Amino acid sequence: MQGTACGDEFLVNKGVKPMDIYRRLQAQYGDDTLSRSKTFEWCKRFKDGRTSISDDPGRGGCQPTAVIPVNIQRVERLILDNRRITCREIAQDTNFSLGTVNTIIHEHLHYEGKCA
Repeated sequence: MQGTACGDEFLVNKGVKPMDIYRRLQAQYGDDTLSRSKTFEWCKRFKDGRTSISDDPGRGGCQPTAVIPVNIQRVERLILDNRRITCREIAQDTNFSLGTVNTIIHEHLHYEGKCA
C-alpha cells in the first residue's frame, strides 16, 4: 500500500480531489486499496505539507496525526501570545491531546519547564 500513498501525494499536488483519488485507487487495486477514510486522511496530510510516507523517527511505526508543521506553528503562536497559557488550555484551544501538546512543546519547540 506504500505505493498508493505516493500516488496520493502526486495527485493531491496536481489538485485532484480526494474522492477522485479514492475512485482511481479502487479501480487500480480493487479490494486491496486504502479505505476511503484513510485515503482522505493521507490527502489531508499531503495538503497540509507532508512530503513523506515514511514513519517518523521515534514513533514506533505509528503515524502522527497532529504533530505537523502547521500545528506546531499554531501551538507556538498561542504560547507567544500568552506566555502564561497552560498545556491544558492549549489542548482545549487546539483540540489536541495533552500528550500531543507536550510533544510539540518539548520535542519540536524545545521549550523547557513543566506544563500545567
